[in-house]
Amino acid sequence: MNLIKNLKVGSRLFAAFGLLLALLGVVGVIGIMNMSKINDMADAMYLNEVEGMSHIKDANINLIYIGRARGNYLLATSEEERRQAKENIDRFMKDFDTYVEKAKPLFFSDEAKRLFNVIAQEEKGYDNAMQKALSLAANEPLTQRSEELTQAL
Repeated sequence: MNLIKNLKVGSRLFAAFGLLLALLGVVGVIGIMNMSKINDMADAMYLNEVEGMSHIKDANINLIYIGRARGNYLLATSEEERRQAKENIDRFMKDFDTYVEKAKPLFFSDEAKRLFNVIAQEEKGYDNAMQKALSLAANEPLTQRSEELTQAL
């Protein structure tokens, strides 16, 4: 303590600023090292969660396509239209399964795993109901449209 009191004010200020600069340097180095960790974590988050969400989004889009194809099947005016709609339904259901399978390994939480199990259970019921509805619709007469409605569509 005596040593500090014996120094001139200028020397004390210079020593204090030097100590402050050294502390700022240490904080800066630690910050730069931790920025690398943050960047690595952001990359991992993108690769897992954002990509997984993108696959789930694509699966959801395929559900919309399935509904549209089902409507086209029910409104078909020819066996060819029905066949094409059925092919579309099968393709979109396969694509739905593909996207869900791509997304599964990218989610790690227990809640996500539970939701994937719910999807699997619901999909079985949905597929069975879809096949039953299509079988019943196949026995129904084809839809009749006027030439004017066909042109409007």
